[in-house]
Order: sequence, then structure tokens, then C-alpha cells
Amino acid sequence: MFISYVCTTKQIMKKNQEKKKKRGFCDGYKMYDTSQGYGSRAEWRSAWDERMSHGQATAALDRDNPMDVLGFSSMPSKVELDKRYRELVMKTHPDRGGSAEEFKRVQAAWSLLSEMV
Repeated sequence: MFISYVCTTKQIMKKNQEKKKKRGFCDGYKMYDTSQGYGSRAEWRSAWDERMSHGQATAALDRDNPMDVLGFSSMPSKVELDKRYRELVMKTHPDRGGSAEEFKRVQAAWSLLSEMV
């Protein structure tokens, strides 16, 4: 004996909704522990400044012009600067076969120029 089932569109949609669990905005992403105070903008900014300060960036460039390191002849716009920074970071990143020193110089040049733009 052959039994066929006819489902309405509402029944199919209801089954699909039951299968799919609704996810929040950050589900699947690493959630950071905010108990140590990593949530406010000021704390993120201070963590960034600790990463490479102005003096450390200047020392990492070792008297080189940051515009020469990034390959600019004149002062770039913010968009041009960010684009060139991303290109050079992809080339010089140690995980991609680049040298750690050159990667650090690119980061230092970007941090100094981004303050000026």
C-alpha cells in the first residue's frame, strides 16, 4: 500500500524554522572576557597604544621616512594609506613568508602616517 503525504507550505516552513536555530549577532565569533575590563573604547585605545607607541614606531623605522617605507612620494589620503598598508602587510607578514623586521617597519610607518592624515 502506497501512502503519500501532502504538506502545506506553512508546515514546510515551520519544519525548517525548527531545524534552524536562531543565532545572535556574535554567535560563532570569539567572545572576549570583559571581567578584566576590555570593553570600553578607552581601554581598547590604551591597549593599542601599548602595542606600538609613537616612540617605538620611530625607533622601528630607524631614521627612515615612513612615506618611503610605504612607497609614497607625496602625502596620501586615508584611503590610499590604508590600501597600501593592507597590501604590504599581506606581503611582509611572517606567517606568509615575509620577514618580521619588515613587517614591523610597515606597521610603524602606517601608525606614524595615520596620525598625520
